[in-house]
Amino acid sequence: MKATERYTCRLKDATITVIPRTWTSRTRESEFYAAPRLYVGVNDETILQNLINRRNRPYNIYKKMLRDSLVGEVFDLSKLSWSQYAGCSCPCSPGFIIPKQVVNLGGRTFQNFDVWVEFGDATPKIDPSKVIEEVRA
Repeated sequence: MKATERYTCRLKDATITVIPRTWTSRTRESEFYAAPRLYVGVNDETILQNLINRRNRPYNIYKKMLRDSLVGEVFDLSKLSWSQYAGCSCPCSPGFIIPKQVVNLGGRTFQNFDVWVEFGDATPKIDPSKVIEEVRA
């Protein structure tokens, strides 16, 4: 297994995928060494729904779910903060910023990485009526 390959494991209530960051000639040093980002995947959401819902994620519910699940035992989530700009400089990739840390999973060590978490059917859905009201406003 290469050092740059993703690592996926199933916990009791979530699937986590750790994605090591790779260094290329176009990588900014500040991005490579930045604190890890943690993204929560939403099941059964189309691309259009994802685009519409990016600014309306129930991040307080996500935060509680992450801390209550085994994900909170694998990663240090003591300073879990939501950022609409976690993935880039525009609001297209919202997620959590977690403390800089070294994680050991499956016999591998991860230092500069990002994390995707999926809770399956337990992931809260966005209330469509609220989205429609905000778009009309």
